[in-house]
Amino acid sequence: MMKSRWPLYACAAAAVIVQAVPAQAAARNFDIAAGDASETLSHFADQAGLHLIAPSTGLRGQRTAAVRGDMSVEKALWALLRGTNLSGTLHRGTIIVRPTQLMPAKVVPTRMESSSRVAAPASTTMVEADGAAPAPDDDIIVTARKRDERSLDVPAAISAVGTREIQNYNLTSVQDIASHVPQLQVSTNTNSGQGIIVLRGVATGANALGADQAVAINVDNVQISNAVVLEMGQYDLGQVEVLKGPQALFFGKNSPGGVITLRSADPTDQLFTQLRMGYEFNAKGKYAEAIASGPLSDTVGVRVVGYVQNEKGAFHNDADPVLAGPIADRVGPNFTKYFGRATLTFKPNDSFDVRLKGSYYNRKGTVFGFGSQEFNCPDGISPIKPSEDCKLNTRFVLPDTGNLQVGSDPLFRDGVPFADVSATLLSAEMNLHTSYGTLTSVTGYFRSRQDALSGPGGAERVIVLSTNPYRFAHNSFDSASIRIYRTASQELRFASELDGPINFVVGGFVDGTRLDFQASALFATTYFPRQDDVLKGKSASAFSQFRVDLGPRVQITGGGRYTWEKKDVSGIVGGNRPVLFSPNSMTFKNFSPEITARFKPNRDVMVYASYKQGYKSGGYDFNTTRIVLVGTVQPIDQSFRDENVKGIEAGIKAALAGGNLRFDLVGYHYKYSDLQVTFQPPGGTTVMTTNAGAATVKGVEFEGSWTPRFVEGLTLGGSLAYNSAKYTDYTPPCWRTQTFALGCNIDQDNNGAFDSQDVSGQRLPRAPAWTASLRFGLERSISDLVGFRLNGRMNYSDDYLTEDKLNPFSRQRAYTTFDAGIALHSVNNSWEVALIGKNLTNKIVAVRAIEDLYPAGQVGMYANVSNPRTVLLQLTLRPSALLSR
Repeated sequence: MMKSRWPLYACAAAAVIVQAVPAQAAARNFDIAAGDASETLSHFADQAGLHLIAPSTGLRGQRTAAVRGDMSVEKALWALLRGTNLSGTLHRGTIIVRPTQLMPAKVVPTRMESSSRVAAPASTTMVEADGAAPAPDDDIIVTARKRDERSLDVPAAISAVGTREIQNYNLTSVQDIASHVPQLQVSTNTNSGQGIIVLRGVATGANALGADQAVAINVDNVQISNAVVLEMGQYDLGQVEVLKGPQALFFGKNSPGGVITLRSADPTDQLFTQLRMGYEFNAKGKYAEAIASGPLSDTVGVRVVGYVQNEKGAFHNDADPVLAGPIADRVGPNFTKYFGRATLTFKPNDSFDVRLKGSYYNRKGTVFGFGSQEFNCPDGISPIKPSEDCKLNTRFVLPDTGNLQVGSDPLFRDGVPFADVSATLLSAEMNLHTSYGTLTSVTGYFRSRQDALSGPGGAERVIVLSTNPYRFAHNSFDSASIRIYRTASQELRFASELDGPINFVVGGFVDGTRLDFQASALFATTYFPRQDDVLKGKSASAFSQFRVDLGPRVQITGGGRYTWEKKDVSGIVGGNRPVLFSPNSMTFKNFSPEITARFKPNRDVMVYASYKQGYKSGGYDFNTTRIVLVGTVQPIDQSFRDENVKGIEAGIKAALAGGNLRFDLVGYHYKYSDLQVTFQPPGGTTVMTTNAGAATVKGVEFEGSWTPRFVEGLTLGGSLAYNSAKYTDYTPPCWRTQTFALGCNIDQDNNGAFDSQDVSGQRLPRAPAWTASLRFGLERSISDLVGFRLNGRMNYSDDYLTEDKLNPFSRQRAYTTFDAGIALHSVNNSWEVALIGKNLTNKIVAVRAIEDLYPAGQVGMYANVSNPRTVLLQLTLRPSALLSR
């Protein structure tokens, strides 16, 4: 059981906040005459002492009522907007005003907005998918700096995926979302079940169990640096934000590659119910989702979501039972998933609010990486799998392990490959709003367990490695494992809201982690006994940022985070032999500063430049059976150093033509030192984690959208990115069959044999030079009762290598994928029928590859691959929309 002081920190923070809450909501005196909204809202914000976010185009022609007297801010805002087509939200010391009518009354957008609001009653107000009024597309609200801001105002590279896009394309996982973010690759279809996240070519290896992710994930303000959270499906999302480049501030632990933030929907201020069902034709999958949301009282709101999915799979296992023995899973990945989340909000007054969230996920089914396959075989034929066609498609070979010498090991069960996952995520956020700023406490807890039997590939017949014959009965290499990962964290921060030109954010963060790893292995006919390892970590950090406004157009921000971390490791092999790690404890310290200059010549144009540093701690190499294959009690060093990055970034963001034309253009140049990398050692069956000397990541990104006025309901968009991610100092081992002439010309161990290569100047794996996308969306009315939606997206990726030692046989050629969707819906959003397609050309691509165990003198690649085509028919019913009519 993990011992941690996080409950004490949480209780202390709660006590401080609760004691500071006023007994009742403070009333303010308002004296605002009726008039144009663009003026009255500004006066209202001044008198309320709050910030204001409102779209200039949405306020045109709107006149608000007079508001006079002593009353709460919430009541005054309702009175001000009464009778208009505007709705207002009070959130974290900010007033957010949105128009409630985006299009003619016949057309109903499907964006769902999760914030509770003060809605003004008006006959033309449209009902959104969750019962709230829709948010304008010309002002994307993000929380990248832990306050509500327009994306246009944030001096950082951000890609935001809103609720409308999530719903239109049925994005229910981080892997789905990655296809909508330039230069982001995510795959959960890896044999380790660990997953891999690549952003601008920067990543942590899929099997690096003891390493934090270079690209962290933040779910409902809880930072999770381990990629196991990728397997936890994400449903009922409100918005996704991807922050690119080093992120030292605002997101718990430091992150050198970026942060993916996922915010689930919050309770609505009126009753909202939804039932959604779907059937996927290719994998014969079916699912159902139910949501109920609304207020329990004037101060308490609740939202509950439940999700269940069963899928047969779209990959076909062609293993020959004569050669490989009985095959249990012919089609897959087949699995059953369950997910549930409950959200409770409490807001007794304008000064204090609480948000509690709890999620549970469970998945049982076939092995991680089901569908992984060989490609680029010598002469197109696999010497160990005659049934393998050596092409990237939906056909592959995966023999079962059987009961060969594993009957007494419960980790192997019945020898049929499997993967079971369960995960729990809890978060508690409390905010105290004062006249000086907002004090926020965020408490988080995450626990996951993965039970799996998997291997990098199956062999169907006898092969010869070097001069030693092995009969690879049923499978060449198999590992059975249990991994239990736990993390608990507490953050406390204060964000000032002063009237002067200087404001600041200051705070602290602590967390504790524990990874319990149990594994057994079967290599050919040899059984390796169980290993039990434990990796414990704890960290504490302090951070601050100061904002200085040098007039109305120029802002300078600067700050940094100081981090202290400690990691301890211990292990046992065979039940009684201790593993002598040397060192068995490591401590890391780091300070990462950043400074940014922002210039806004007007409200709709912003130019910025920044200098940033980032960091992630070192750790221990926890890869399946790496210890048991060594089989020694001698001291071993499986540690790797911390990773550091520093560099510059500059960009311009603009909203032109009244907000109908928007674009972001950013350039960046970062230098990484001691980049943490994983690779497969020569002749090995697993991978190891170490440090590369250095790498440089530089490039240019463009994202834009256009809403032409002459075509009603049409939106066009796209992106184009060039990325040069290259090693500047790295000498990994040679790839199999690499000769002196091909670059295997370094004697790394000084033993008279050439065993390494210099890859300086070569691109990092999974780092395409060019990526691009095009998209469109069209929403129109068919009648006064029915509307339709049509959307499509094309994604292009340049070629890249997928094997970590840069084996040229692992090259994934350039490819293009297409997604599309069409839907019919009622004008009040009480029902919707949608047909959604992903990867319509069924393009199977390699995401990560390792060298397969071929006979001497031959090389072949074994790849984890992308998802195949999916075609989904989806029905959505919202009974609450009928009740509100």
